[in-house]
Amino acid sequence: MTKHLSFQAVTMKTLTTLSCLLAIIALSSCSMNMERKEWAGDINWRSLEQARVEAKEVGKPLMIDFYVSEACHRCMMMAMQVYAKPEISQYINVNFIPAKINISRTLTPEEHALGKKYDFNYDCLVVFETADGEVIEDVKLGRFCFVDPVDPKFFMGYLERANELATAD
Repeated sequence: MTKHLSFQAVTMKTLTTLSCLLAIIALSSCSMNMERKEWAGDINWRSLEQARVEAKEVGKPLMIDFYVSEACHRCMMMAMQVYAKPEISQYINVNFIPAKINISRTLTPEEHALGKKYDFNYDCLVVFETADGEVIEDVKLGRFCFVDPVDPKFFMGYLERANELATAD
């Protein structure tokens, strides 16, 4: 005697399987978001608007990171291998007002104007400004676009040079 599953039984089995898969995907997503937060170290990121206000109030330079929140290998590596280093995150928090701009979403007019100022072309980019909003530039420093993997020691030197230029009288 052959057993036939009814349409209702097949539908219930399919729904149960789909529900389990969705639960697994949701839990994985939560886990990935927690990991991403850990990747970024303990940097006290702000929005560009918040960072500019605070920078003027306390007289510190800004470090502005144009990044992509999802599926950007460069951004993920920067977060995991550079920002996650305690000495780097501490140096950034002490010496800069850090801001993050997610370029995978619609930018505010202020964010877009800043990106155009640096000719960012919607690429990942780290830029520095004085507390007064002046671009921190130097032939040796240049602008920082992390196409290749970034060595944490190199980046620390970069931070130190940017801070030196921002605080020079």
